[in-house]
Amino acid sequence: MINKIDFDKMELGDLNYYLIQNIKNLLNEETEIMDNTIYIPKFSLSVRPNTMKADKNMAVINFHLHSDKWDREVFECSASLGRDRKQAFSMAEGSFLFGILTGIRYMANDEYFQKIETEFNGFHSWKMYSSDIVGVGDIPDTTRDEFWDIIKDEIPKYLGNQKMTYIKVFVAKNGNEITGECRINDEPIKELGALLSQYVSTWNTHSFGSKKQFFFAVQDDSTYIPYPYDEDQMEKFVLEASSIFEKCETEDDFNNMIFSLGEKIKDYDLAEELINFIPEICAERGFPDIEYPESIDICIGEDKILKVNKSQIASYYMIKKAVNHMIDHGHIMKTLFHKYIGISSTYSVIYDAKEKKGVDITQNKETVISTIYGFSKIYNLR
Repeated sequence: MINKIDFDKMELGDLNYYLIQNIKNLLNEETEIMDNTIYIPKFSLSVRPNTMKADKNMAVINFHLHSDKWDREVFECSASLGRDRKQAFSMAEGSFLFGILTGIRYMANDEYFQKIETEFNGFHSWKMYSSDIVGVGDIPDTTRDEFWDIIKDEIPKYLGNQKMTYIKVFVAKNGNEITGECRINDEPIKELGALLSQYVSTWNTHSFGSKKQFFFAVQDDSTYIPYPYDEDQMEKFVLEASSIFEKCETEDDFNNMIFSLGEKIKDYDLAEELINFIPEICAERGFPDIEYPESIDICIGEDKILKVNKSQIASYYMIKKAVNHMIDHGHIMKTLFHKYIGISSTYSVIYDAKEKKGVDITQNKETVISTIYGFSKIYNLR
């Protein structure tokens, strides 16, 4: 047993080892440990923790979860306060064990609570699973469906053709300060967060309190059409697109990008998405104080206009993750960042407002910029 003095002296890397051993002991499941990862065969699940912070009264642990039954990595950031370092760390660990991991257990046991159907680019059938709710502090009584009842009519609008989508709800109230957050595949959905904030504002609490819950939408194999690329492949495609874009100097160069990139990656639909999405993703990063709705319009040819949410498009958030990773880690995207912003529709709106009206809309926190994407008439949305 590690005593308080030993624990306080432990480095972050040692805390990871300590955490993995704790999880192994508390799970009461067969486990395998290798390279800072714990594998749970019954769940087909690999858990890789990364302790980001563990000071005298706060702990932050990132968990990266993988399963060969999913089509994406699941990420959970578990943060907690405590009276001392060990309690804060234990509470962050407990938030993981008694929160998201309970939902994964229900998935492994096929204990779904509802079936739903969606019609994005075809018919899709889903099973919905939920985790237990983790509550901290001064909170009202908890019911298992309290958050699902708020978001259940909206969630189908954010599902595309994924195999698995995970939804995180986190709410908190501290006096008049209210937090309502809903993330889909770790992307914050402001519209859903607003619904949760409205609910939390009705709490009759006198000090800090919070609740967290996860939902998992798992598509039936009978309606699922697997997407042909994973995140590693998408990074390579973003790099290919950036290399071609770097050489563009004339209008003809830009007009030929779809053909050049389509030939290179052998997928013209994805080539159009890379060319359309990367500039706007860069602009959103470059002007973070502007609000960018999740809903976008896609024009296919001259007549067909589709209103979709970004989370429904198979490639969108994979492209965004690859772009941000490449900028953060000094790849070619870092040098092309401002060049991409310069050709974005977002920058055009900002520039026109400043040049024609003398208004800097980047300083107005109520600014909302919606984007319409133009695709060729032969483009296929996935």
